Amino acid sequence: MIPLTRNFSIGDALDQIRKRQGIQGTFEGYAGRGTILVKSMSDSNLDLVNAFPAGLRDDAMKVVSALPNPSHWAHSFSVKIGEETVWIPYRIYHDPAQIDSADLSRNQRNLLACLLTRHHSGFTRAENLTKILDSNQNWVPPFIVQLLGEYVIEIQCAIRDNLDLLDAQTYREFLVRNPAFYRKTKERVQSYWNCYYRGEHKEDYAGFQIMEFFDRLNEHQKAFKSMPPTIHEDALVRPDLFHWFGVVEAEFEHWLAALPLRVHPGLVSFWRRTGGGDLFESETLLGPLASDEGDNVLKLNEFHWNHGLHRDLLIFHTGLCLSASSVDRRRHRNRLITVNPNTYQIEHRFDTFNEWYQKTIRSEYAERYGLAIE
Repeated sequence: MIPLTRNFSIGDALDQIRKRQGIQGTFEGYAGRGTILVKSMSDSNLDLVNAFPAGLRDDAMKVVSALPNPSHWAHSFSVKIGEETVWIPYRIYHDPAQIDSADLSRNQRNLLACLLTRHHSGFTRAENLTKILDSNQNWVPPFIVQLLGEYVIEIQCAIRDNLDLLDAQTYREFLVRNPAFYRKTKERVQSYWNCYYRGEHKEDYAGFQIMEFFDRLNEHQKAFKSMPPTIHEDALVRPDLFHWFGVVEAEFEHWLAALPLRVHPGLVSFWRRTGGGDLFESETLLGPLASDEGDNVLKLNEFHWNHGLHRDLLIFHTGLCLSASSVDRRRHRNRLITVNPNTYQIEHRFDTFNEWYQKTIRSEYAERYGLAIE
């Protein structure tokens, strides 16, 4: 084994091992105390380790060892994470069906989701975006900001509709450290709008709305410290009022993959974190895997679908009102809505999960239970 020093790249180590031992095998991982071992991995997979800071090297090696060999390879771009430079692929070409993620930890799954936001399939990018939107890890922002500068409007809308999930300080620090990268991203947004969406007003175009958010974040850090509390922050202040059902990650991901409906990403993120639950006096956020039929999303929706609810809607909350996830196909965006419990007519629309929480449940109960009022 060859010691791995700070200035000694894994690629250099691989070359030396091959020369010394005359082997054809490729590098897969390294074990403890800065040493590396030869197993079997393509060089292109090995390069993916460089997409994350050095402190994540062990986790990154475990992740890339779970990847199949790619059909072909693409160039990378560099950004700064703290004081480190990382190299992120423009595109990856691995078959997701062949990825063996069964033994990955939660953090390793997040690293994998980041890499899969660089996948050549827009569907794969969108699916994995939802898994990292609410992360406050400093290595996540480049993967999400890069998606802003690309051409899939549905992905831009998913980011726009969930800006309240982004950790303000984490993204501000990333933008401050990477002005050239952000400037190029903004130029790409302008270019794609000019080429494909000039018929849509700039103020309605998701890419420009996200840039406006990031610009304000970049220029006025203090303004974002007064953002309204999230449901998770309220639960920390008054845990006696929030009783989550809990969720098994693998079971939830299987449930989500089988769901025939497209669900609001903010709701997906909430479910991933809590599994739904009961809160305050009479509110229930239905759970995908809840054992009680009255708390189970699909069980309750079967009842409402059979009584006239449109099957493009998915009720997720009962109590003060009925709340559902919907798709506005004309504007390529998911929204959360409230509906009349008798007629199922839409009463109110909300772009983000936190906006829904603020204007429905929290507006009713916050003052009564001593939660901070903005």
